[in-house]
Amino acid sequence: MLQKLGKLFLRLIGWQIVGDPPALDKFLSIVYPHTSNWDFFIAMAVRFASGLPVNWIAKHTLFVPPLGWLLRKLGGVPVDRAHSHNTVEQVVTHFKYRKRFILALAPEGTRKYKEFWKSGFYYMAKDSGVPLTLAYIDYSKKETGFGPVYYLTGDMQKDMNFIRGYYADKHGKNPENQGRILLREEN
Repeated sequence: MLQKLGKLFLRLIGWQIVGDPPALDKFLSIVYPHTSNWDFFIAMAVRFASGLPVNWIAKHTLFVPPLGWLLRKLGGVPVDRAHSHNTVEQVVTHFKYRKRFILALAPEGTRKYKEFWKSGFYYMAKDSGVPLTLAYIDYSKKETGFGPVYYLTGDMQKDMNFIRGYYADKHGKNPENQGRILLREEN
């Protein structure tokens, strides 16, 4: 039922899903660009339409009654973001102890322009030993989809150059809010 609703929603707004999700039990999917509140609804529609049990993280204080149960049902995973390194450790623990764990996140960390991406995604994937999937929401083409599966090499510059190349032609709803694809650690 939810799969049909997800497909219907995307069809009604004139969007299509491009590519297939990887047939892997564990991976971290970065989604770029993230410039609008609409991105969440499109991402949820893709989650349902694809049948992929994608999880996403949010601050633990959102997971309280009356909506906490719903956020969990929609794939939300609460994390205590008091310390940035703690978030990475919490996600690594999920990857380590769950049989199947697929996590999607926006490395920009916000819908507003930021000079740098948050590097947590890089360390989450590296420390977990899981691949990245490069996913996107492109308003210029009204498509969203799954790009390549990428295994980090450990050479941050090489890895980020690959990521930058893939996302070079993707456009958010509010392009002026698209963050540069650059980690602070690269400077």
